[in-house]
Amino acid sequence: MARQYLYLRKNKNMNLEKFRGFTIYSGFSGGADSLALLLFLAELSEKLELKIKAVHFQHNLRGKESAADASWCADFCRKKKVDFREIQLNVKSSMKPGESIESAARRLRIEAWGKLLSGKEKTVVALGHHADDRVENFFLRLCRGSNLSGLTSMRHVQKIGNITFIRPLLAMNKKNIIEFLRSRGIKKWREDSTNSDTVYKRNFFRKKILPPIYSEIDFAEDGIAQSVSVLEQDSAFIEAEAEKKFRLIKEKKETDSVFWSKLHSALRIRVLRSWLSELFGEDFIPDKNLIGRFNQELSRPGKSGEKIIIPVKAGISIKLQKGKCSILKTKIETPEKKILWNWKKTKSIKWGSKILSICLVTKKNSVLKKRDDTVACFDAEVIPENLILRVSEDGDRMIPFGSEKSIRLKKIFSDRKISSDDKSSYPLLCLPDESIIWIPGIRRSNFAPVSEKTKSVLMFSSTLKN
Repeated sequence: MARQYLYLRKNKNMNLEKFRGFTIYSGFSGGADSLALLLFLAELSEKLELKIKAVHFQHNLRGKESAADASWCADFCRKKKVDFREIQLNVKSSMKPGESIESAARRLRIEAWGKLLSGKEKTVVALGHHADDRVENFFLRLCRGSNLSGLTSMRHVQKIGNITFIRPLLAMNKKNIIEFLRSRGIKKWREDSTNSDTVYKRNFFRKKILPPIYSEIDFAEDGIAQSVSVLEQDSAFIEAEAEKKFRLIKEKKETDSVFWSKLHSALRIRVLRSWLSELFGEDFIPDKNLIGRFNQELSRPGKSGEKIIIPVKAGISIKLQKGKCSILKTKIETPEKKILWNWKKTKSIKWGSKILSICLVTKKNSVLKKRDDTVACFDAEVIPENLILRVSEDGDRMIPFGSEKSIRLKKIFSDRKISSDDKSSYPLLCLPDESIIWIPGIRRSNFAPVSEKTKSVLMFSSTLKN
């Protein structure tokens, strides 16, 4: 065990001694990482008076392969006399509008951990993330435009809500983990088939991007890992300063706008996150549109009594008025996820607070003059009788009018300053195969454009219900 203790001592933030006498719920997928973690904790259990419990999440995403993983994990724990629990998660049926499978699975796991640990004292959750995972996470967050806290979000000790997560193997890389398993006489573990699929961005960095960097620059692997650790220290300092500022407004539902305007932007985003998370009772991460708008409104001189509303998420906004900053709640209507629309039989249809209607005309010029984002005109002979209205989903793409290349809807919404929580209020008008032809109020696709040969025009319009 000397080698393993050496790895842990490399990082002063991680000290398992502080969890002496705790019950540790260890995430156990059956893969090499979680297997090494479970063995490592089991070997320390007597010395540190730990109670180790293995938890396997059955996501029900890979059919027989998933079931085989669960069976293997249960059998391993039975042989090693480790307490084992399997938790069923129905990821696909629980996905929220615009949420990816990965995001939904993570959310459901955190919810399950919360229920499992509820009311229990001296408990933590251990995860098998290692140094390679941390570097991959860094690059992913870098591509998303994250700040220091986001770039170093995979921490040795991290609290989410009331759950404390620990990552004892974070100073070890994959090679170290395989060496550890082999030193314990273990040569077999479970391999998730999706780990080789580069459609998943994390796998893309793992398989395609990082290996050439490490091959060409011999000091890159240690250097990048060291940079992430140093950046975490910098981030910890900023977060500590932000926590001091947050204490000044803790439990206040209304704050002075001057308080926010005087904060450095690096502190403001973190204090805003803490304030909103406290008000919502859950961890809330403001997106770049919210942050940009909040900073913009704080920096511009407001008129006396002017009320400024900044959308935060569905039904909730920030209100700036008369030098005060507060939360404004509004009643919202939740639309269905998918509606079938036969426009020949039904000339208008309702989606939340929006009403979509159609009009069939033959005078093209008079129609085209009215075209804007709330109106979309198509060649009537090409539009099928049955259309679909649905919410946006992660990965949706559309070929905008005047273009031949598809772009992600996420970028279209972002360009229009629409937050991820507000996307569900914008229906997508789709063909029967669910390909998108129009986002009412935002943009239309290049499908069935009106040309000189067009005989009749089908004009769709969107209006807000008053």
